[in-house]
Parts: sequence; structure tokens; C-alpha cells
Amino acid sequence: TMISIVSVFLLGITTQFNLVISLYISFYLLLSGIIVHVLAFKDFQVFSAYAIKDGLTGLYTHQYFFDHLNIVMTSNPERKPFSLIMMDLDEFKKLNDELGHLEGDRILKEVATVIKQNVRDSDIVARYGGDEFALILPGVGHDLNNTIIERLRTSIIGMGYCTDVSIGSALYPDDETDMYQLVNLADQRMYDEKRLSKLNPEV
Repeated sequence: TMISIVSVFLLGITTQFNLVISLYISFYLLLSGIIVHVLAFKDFQVFSAYAIKDGLTGLYTHQYFFDHLNIVMTSNPERKPFSLIMMDLDEFKKLNDELGHLEGDRILKEVATVIKQNVRDSDIVARYGGDEFALILPGVGHDLNNTIIERLRTSIIGMGYCTDVSIGSALYPDDETDMYQLVNLADQRMYDEKRLSKLNPEV
């Protein structure tokens, strides 16, 4: 854009081309360039938002969850504690089959909203995949972690769609200090709870 403006201006002062016209053209070229840059920046912002947010629930994506977790752990030399929670809606496939995928999607969006209502704005809530969710709760220790888990479980079951929610958690640095081992531990505990629930439905 600047090259075009300079070229038009030089053309105006070195030839019989009307200087006023050349100034007008330069002005409109400059204005057009600014508009193009603003629109391109806005498009980049929109694209970036979609890249880190799940299109259905509006929660963070699986990739963003791992990216943020990596930042939290590598920029934490003092090993400040945090809780990592993995959640799965029990029998959601059956619900999807009975009510249809559109209704299932609507329910997932409602569940996402309920999860966010039960944690802080500073907590990271991600859709890990399908009907599975992952949370990073900075500064949360063992007792508060258990309180949050039960609050989430009660709130989601209270929606009336699922009879139970399988939840597993792992605490940094008490349980694990490796990122993938921490996620794997929380995930394993979630599936252990799911298996226990199937073996003992009354529990």
C-alpha cells in the first residue's frame, strides 16, 4: 500500500498529473490499506477463537487443554498445586440412541454450561472428546477437589439426563509431576469408578 501511495504522489509532482487528485488517490489508498489490515486482524481473531474452542459446547478443545496444561506445569518452578479432573457421562451413548444426536448435542451444551457454572472463571474446562470433559483447577488441593467433584456430580445428575457421572482426579504435585502421567492417572481413576458403578449399580 505504501509503495502505491508513494508512486502516485511522485507521479503527481513530477508530471502534469493533478497534484490534488494524486493526494486524494493516496488518501484513499491509505484508507483502504488500513481497512484491509483491520479486517484481516479481525478474521485472525475469529479463527484463533475457533481454533481453541469446541464448536458445539464452546468449551476449550482437547488440544488447548494439553497446551495449557503444559504451560501450567513448565512455568511452575515452585510446584504450586492444582487439580486435574476427568469426567464422563454414564450411558450417554444409550441416551443418544434413544433421543437422537441432535438432542444429544443439546444436552452436551447444557452439561457444558452447568460445569462452567460450578467452577471459577479462572479454571480451564475442556471438551476432551465425545461426552468426556477435562478440567484444570489451579490452587485446588485434596479437600476442595473432593467438594468440587461432588458438586459437579450432583449438579449434572440433577439435570435429569444421566443417572450417574464417572469422575476421576489427580493432584499435582502430590500424585504425579509428569503431564501425561497426571492425565493418565485421572483418566484411569475415572474408568475405575465407571467399572465399579457397573458392577455395583446401587453404589
